Amino acid sequence: MVEMELIAPGADIVGFEHRAETPAEREAVEKAVGLLKAGAELFAFPADAGCSLREAELESALLPDDRDEDEAHEHEDHAEFHVRYRFHCTQPDALNHVDIGYFRRFPAARELEAQFITARGQATQELTPASARLRF
Repeated sequence: MVEMELIAPGADIVGFEHRAETPAEREAVEKAVGLLKAGAELFAFPADAGCSLREAELESALLPDDRDEDEAHEHEDHAEFHVRYRFHCTQPDALNHVDIGYFRRFPAARELEAQFITARGQATQELTPASARLRF
């Protein structure tokens, strides 16, 4: 099992950091949720590792919810997307990196904090468009 956690500001993903108010903003959030949950689109593991996405859990203050307006306004400053991924790899010994497609999908992003857990341990790495390979 490989677990990855991505934390990204709403501005990098959808261009704003408040709850979606207009139809265009709601559409941008829906599209972003789809892209973020499609982990296979964002992460390219070595083919020999045989990795497949098993689960993607996404949280964000940008998503519609049942909170009252006062509480929602308290938490909307600098809202971010927080996604946890779980991949299963049939040949974990072949894992030594993953190429991150995040910057191609979200061109406003300039850096990304990635936290990962493998059989070899746990670490954090900062990624950029010029350096988008996460090494294990």
